[in-house]
Amino acid sequence: MDFKHGNKVYVTGSNAFMLSRELGTLLTGRHLTQELYPMSLSEYALMKGVSITKKHFYTTEGRAKILKLQKGFLEEGGFPQYLNTGDPRYLRELYNDIIYRDIVVRHKLPSEKPIKKVAYYLASNFTHKFTYQSIAKATQIKSTDTINAYIGYLEESFLVSVLTKYDYKVGEQIKSPKKVYCIDNGLVSQVGFSFSTNLGNKLENAVYIELRRRDLESYYFNDGNECDFLVRKNGNIVQAYQVSVSLKDPETRMREENGLLAAMKAFDLHEGTIITLDESEEKTLPDGSVIHVMPFYWWCFG
Repeated sequence: MDFKHGNKVYVTGSNAFMLSRELGTLLTGRHLTQELYPMSLSEYALMKGVSITKKHFYTTEGRAKILKLQKGFLEEGGFPQYLNTGDPRYLRELYNDIIYRDIVVRHKLPSEKPIKKVAYYLASNFTHKFTYQSIAKATQIKSTDTINAYIGYLEESFLVSVLTKYDYKVGEQIKSPKKVYCIDNGLVSQVGFSFSTNLGNKLENAVYIELRRRDLESYYFNDGNECDFLVRKNGNIVQAYQVSVSLKDPETRMREENGLLAAMKAFDLHEGTIITLDESEEKTLPDGSVIHVMPFYWWCFG
């Protein structure tokens, strides 16, 4: 047989029958996994037909254009089909299909009601900390082992992602409360319960998904002061990020800066970043370390 080189072959299939973990058992050592996420802010801009360059950061008209785009992205998320139609039924059907086909059928669960309870709780509390015990109490599912398994199913189907507290002791990481994030802001708006716009939560969720998209290993930090994200590379913590809609309130500024500074001190970092909606500044501290404050769009496009 005459083989020709230079051609790429893509093998695809229904997610209901094969997740990446299962693909690895069939193609061990003969495949590379590339995770695809809902659209980023820059991809969202392209889909909306909006061209953004750095010069837009520095003009009133340009920033107004970016802020409108950013607001839409934080609310609508990045699933192309939903953005094309604007029909929320697509997101609800997508969610129901994943729950039923990728979880209930795959794992032969006797009922979809308990897993939906857990998914609803997580979607309603995205970016917040949880324990298996707290979910068991809220959902009235008695077994924490069952809760653990259900969260694992939701993670492997890419509906949610769990963030662990960073600790040098693995046992402490396992025992500490986790934080939960949703794969898409538009999806979480349709699935979870909310009595407000949750703008701060959606901003933090978008930052986490962007970290995942950049293939960065991340954790949260808490030693009494909390920092939203630590980035680990080659075994070392190399970046610290805090997320806040605004720093105009003095108490908010103090809380966010204290959390960031605690993380910087703990890991000997000379720089840290606070991501906001539309505020920017550079703050140099007496020891020479620097806090960068920048808008989300700047972090994404910059």
